[in-house]
Amino acid sequence: CYCRCLKHDEALSTPDIYSNLSLAYLKTKHWSKAEHYATGLLRLSPCHSKSLHRRSIANKQQGKLRAALVDVCVACDVADGQKEEITALKYKIENALVDATKKAPRRRVTISFV
Repeated sequence: CYCRCLKHDEALSTPDIYSNLSLAYLKTKHWSKAEHYATGLLRLSPCHSKSLHRRSIANKQQGKLRAALVDVCVACDVADGQKEEITALKYKIENALVDATKKAPRRRVTISFV
């Protein structure tokens, strides 16, 4: 229904439609679409904490941990409510980033002195 609202008349679309679409796609685990609609709302309202939070979740699930961390940090700064939930997500993303760094392959670099 929300997609039909957007297609019907984008000029009349409200931020609520983008927000609800993002949440709906998060619930159905369509991470890239959830990220897309959260980004659409952030173009309209750059400090919308729910959209930052939702885009952070979508990015985390897609393995975009640095982008997720940036979004969740901004969401922490601008959020009025949901502080505990956002802080918990931030902690999870930081731990996932540390784990990913530990599991990253190491390369040997030859250093030659001239």
